[in-house]
Amino acid sequence: MRWYVRCLTVTNGIKCHKRMTLPKRLTDYVTPPQCPLCGGSRWYVDKYLMNNRDHARTVLCHCSAYPYPHRAFGGKCSRKRFAFRYWNQWFGAGLCTACNCLNTTEEVPYCEVVQGQESAKYCAAVQEFELSEGLTSL
Repeated sequence: MRWYVRCLTVTNGIKCHKRMTLPKRLTDYVTPPQCPLCGGSRWYVDKYLMNNRDHARTVLCHCSAYPYPHRAFGGKCSRKRFAFRYWNQWFGAGLCTACNCLNTTEEVPYCEVVQGQESAKYCAAVQEFELSEGLTSL
């Protein structure tokens, strides 16, 4: 189990509050670890991160929505963008062949998610990505 802690050291009236992840509880250490920022050794458990561990283990995405690695399906990185990118890459092949959102009644098949007719949570590619990364779907 991981323990999320913050530094309690106050230097010249300024609180450090540096975050750190420890493999053991604070009481299991003979000498507490030193803060890499201020050098202090007073810590407290970060209750927010301990109660909301999903924030600490978010899935990273490397799509073109942002020029840096970011949280999957957050901000500009949406499920619809993911489905659109998958459709442009495979154009009806791959996971799209078994997807209920693939409309083949027209002369040129199209994806109902990309056209905006269906929600992206029903896209087979999005569901497969969420399942493989341990995210919830539907």
